Amino acid sequence: MSEPERPTAEQPVVSPSVSADPAPGRWHLSRIPSHVGPARTSTLVLALLFLAIGALYLNIRPEAATTTPAAPPTTSVPEAPAPAPAPT
Repeated sequence: MSEPERPTAEQPVVSPSVSADPAPGRWHLSRIPSHVGPARTSTLVLALLFLAIGALYLNIRPEAATTTPAAPPTTSVPEAPAPAPAPT
């Protein structure tokens, strides 16, 4: 019998590396300016969101419901007087 193949018998040599730097990411808060001209960045973001929601509302708002007044009844039914309370 022949010995079975061992594909994981040889593992690559890994040299340990230690770094205190965080992993590079796409977003860094330091890249966002705190002010754009005289306005704060957060104020501009809120203003843009307000305008975007307003534009969205104008595009998808429901139709204004037009109601016509109901016609008054053509026949009137006289109401019966309420019965008098029984003496005690």
